[in-house]
Amino acid sequence: MEVQSKILAVVHHGASDLGRVGPILRDAGCVTEICWPAEGDRLPGDLSDYAGVIIFGGVMGAFEDHLAHIRAELDWIPNVLDADCPLFGICLGSQLIAQALGGRAYKQPQGRWEIGYNPVEPTPAGAPFLPNGRQNFYFWHQDGFDVPPGGELLGTGGDAFPNQMFRVGTSAFGVQFHPEAPSALFTSWMDKVTEDFESRPGAHTRARQERDAALYEDAADAWLVNFLQMWLQLRQPQARACTG
Repeated sequence: MEVQSKILAVVHHGASDLGRVGPILRDAGCVTEICWPAEGDRLPGDLSDYAGVIIFGGVMGAFEDHLAHIRAELDWIPNVLDADCPLFGICLGSQLIAQALGGRAYKQPQGRWEIGYNPVEPTPAGAPFLPNGRQNFYFWHQDGFDVPPGGELLGTGGDAFPNQMFRVGTSAFGVQFHPEAPSALFTSWMDKVTEDFESRPGAHTRARQERDAALYEDAADAWLVNFLQMWLQLRQPQARACTG
């Protein structure tokens, strides 16, 4: 299969962040270019060669703009929209998009977390993007976001984190959950945490997460495949997109 274009993956902990996204993009005929600003990589000024940009998760906060790489991403994100380049933010990525576009990213004020599988409910506007209705996805975060001005809330959650998915314009999306994380990936996150993450308010036990993965992982994987196929078609006609 001839590769027609490429995706820019902005990461915060290395290429392992891509999870399921990497194989899905390869199957669609895409080349993935990794950009790791915290390690000195420069965010591109010219986006005409990209079929889309995906911003992945990280342990830092989108509001920590005293960090040079976070400040650089916040300043750069509006340029992606101005270039009509499809944009997809996952967890920290969604918070960065919200913060950069005039919304707000923040630490949950009651100290709550979401760690484990939790349900996301589509709004009426979100029904085309969450076609299975209420669906469980994997989470690991304590920060949330307010939908930026002009944005549209697509998916909601519980009281601690009511905003779960949004869209700005026709081709910029943010999701609070981790659709890219199969059980092998989030198990590695648990293994790397030195403190007792199960004691965090809102965290599910390791045993529950493993049980829930058997129930929900395949459906989350299918959702991501379908979403990325849709998202890859959003590039303006004059720019070549990946084809499956």
